Parts: sequence; structure tokens; C-alpha cells
Amino acid sequence: MRNLILVRGLPGSGKSTLAKRLKEQNHFMYERLEADMFFETPNGYEFDIARIKDAHNWCYYSTMKALKCGMDVIVSNTFTTNWEMERYVKLGEIFDDLFITIINVTTQFETIHGVPEETMKKMKDRWEDVNPAWDVNVYNYPEIGAIF
Repeated sequence: MRNLILVRGLPGSGKSTLAKRLKEQNHFMYERLEADMFFETPNGYEFDIARIKDAHNWCYYSTMKALKCGMDVIVSNTFTTNWEMERYVKLGEIFDDLFITIINVTTQFETIHGVPEETMKKMKDRWEDVNPAWDVNVYNYPEIGAIF
């Protein structure tokens, strides 16, 4: 059985930190991915809004590649809407042994990427609860504590 964990939350919520912790707790057996990794360069983080679609496609196809190699994967992105998560959830139709967990990160710290307040508000306003028709486990962090 393979695992796919989607960690979702607003910028600055601690998604990356939680994903790193989950990977460490599982003895680094997970591939950890996020769209922001696409913008990491030898010179640091160089975000380009014109390439955001490329970043999310890179993250998705990297997830598929890791799953095809038999790895477990943790993806930490904002995933504010169901359509952003849907293609990941549909991976359960491709990989019949895939166990999918979605973690809503509800904490809020200062964003390390300098996301403008107006953008944060738009993201918060479009936030959707996970589609209840999906066959996934959903947890809220920090309430989940140490279940992983």
C-alpha cells in the first residue's frame, strides 16, 4: 500500500514544516513535494507568477512519478479549493493501492514568501472544505496531534 498525504493551508500556516516533520517521523521514506520547490534556484527562492501553472504541473507529475516508483508522497500546497486537490485524489483511480489523507493546517504564522495581505484574503475567502464524496481521510492540524 502506498500513501499520499496532501497538506493544505494558507501561506504561513506551517504546511512545509508539518510535511518535513511527517517525513522525518516516517524515517524519510516519503517523497516531499510542493509547488514552491519549482521556484527554488541556486540563488534562492525566485517566484514568478507567470510560471505558477508550470510549478503546480511539475509538482503533480513529480508526485505521479514518485508513486509509480512505489514511493509514499507528501504534497504541501495551499489547495484552497477542491478542484486544486481533485487531480491528486483521482490518483486513487490510477493506483488502486493508494491510501489518501488530507490534512487541513489551521495555524497561522507570518508567510516566509511575503504573500501580500490582499492575496491572503482572497485565498481565505475561496477556502473550501474537502469534498465529502471523496474516499479520503481528513484531519485538522493541530488537532490531530501525534496520530502520524
